[in-house]
Amino acid sequence: MLEEKDRKRLQAGLAGGSARLSLVLRPGDEDASLASLLEEFAGQVESGARGVVSVAHGDAGTLPCGPALTVARGERGNIHYLALPEGLEAAPFVDLLLDLARDPAAPTEAWARSLAGLATPAELLVFVSAACPHCAQAVRAAHQVALAAEQVTVVIVDAQRFEQLASEFQVRSVPTTLVDRELVLQGAVSPAELTERILSRGSADHGMRTLISLVEAGRFPDVARRILGANGAEELAHAWRRSALSLRMGLMLAAEEVLEEDGTALDGVVEDLLPALDAEDAGLRGDTADLLGRIGHPGALGALASHAADPHPDVAEAVVDAIGQIRKRESGS
Repeated sequence: MLEEKDRKRLQAGLAGGSARLSLVLRPGDEDASLASLLEEFAGQVESGARGVVSVAHGDAGTLPCGPALTVARGERGNIHYLALPEGLEAAPFVDLLLDLARDPAAPTEAWARSLAGLATPAELLVFVSAACPHCAQAVRAAHQVALAAEQVTVVIVDAQRFEQLASEFQVRSVPTTLVDRELVLQGAVSPAELTERILSRGSADHGMRTLISLVEAGRFPDVARRILGANGAEELAHAWRRSALSLRMGLMLAAEEVLEEDGTALDGVVEDLLPALDAEDAGLRGDTADLLGRIGHPGALGALASHAADPHPDVAEAVVDAIGQIRKRESGS
């Protein structure tokens, strides 16, 4: 619960203020003990905040699960806790209340000013744990972005209490921040970096980074789904051409899932993959030949044939095997 030093800092910071804040308790079936702890915590903050903070009850809304605690000022309630803000997480929570209580001022940081025109809502899921020494920094960054733009919703999630949710998103370490439940950012990130990721949504670079982050998180079904999307083939080609071995192996696994579902789904990526046959990295050349063979589109035959005498024997072998796979597909056998 809130320690004495945090209680005193909260009281001192809110003294004389005219803002009215509320802590909204939201129901959920995931953790009954957390619901009781959040209610006790909210009451503790209310009693120590000298009438500035009140406790209310609301419905679950669009949160991924519950119970939860929403921090609000008036109608603005875009920061939610599926976690108990205690221990190392207490300080950023107190900072949030103090920031919300102040009258809004014109942003001075470039990243905050750039959020003024944000048109499309964004969601930040921040997975933390109570003992994590770096999680407070990630939480503060998410708070600051949400304070700068009401269109940004922040959900702080205790990865240990909500194991099923953490497992759903393949969260392997904390802090981990998800932008719109897809782009995975591991470790502490700055408000400027979060802002850049939010504002770049819709760009080819963002799509590629999202695809790579899903591979690195081990979310291969999501990678396959993304590859099958409108820009997935292009994202795959861009990621492939600049990938290291570990990333290529993940992309290969995802490509196999896609091809099992639809054997022609990656035909459109062949032309974009061909330049990788000329890469300096022999591993990339060989893996590209392997992938082209699995795709099996005849449009790759000419380029593969011109590399059949690759100076690296493993690459030459992969090229010959790929040509054989494509010929086999052509013959229907």
